[in-house]
Amino acid sequence: MKKAGYPATKYLIELGHKRIGFITGPITSAWFLPRFKGYQKALRKARIPLDWNLMKETNGADKNQDELVMEELFSLPDSPTAIFAANDYRALHILDYCRKHNL
Repeated sequence: MKKAGYPATKYLIELGHKRIGFITGPITSAWFLPRFKGYQKALRKARIPLDWNLMKETNGADKNQDELVMEELFSLPDSPTAIFAANDYRALHILDYCRKHNL
């Protein structure tokens, strides 16, 4: 799992992103920590500070939850320029949200 979080975040950084949102499942799940460590490692290596405001937790199955956290992220004064989704369902919800909002 850590292997997925690191290369995905590193790729976004290589594209020039410095404000990378992280939408994950419950932080108590076994899946969270390895993905978070990969995300955090890529940020640290690029000397990008971890911004807790860019991290959001959803159950991943409820599209409405994912859309709500996207609204929260994009209402920040300094919103993210990219999103790392912790699973495929969440990624599909985010892509759908982005299409609807021309992002």
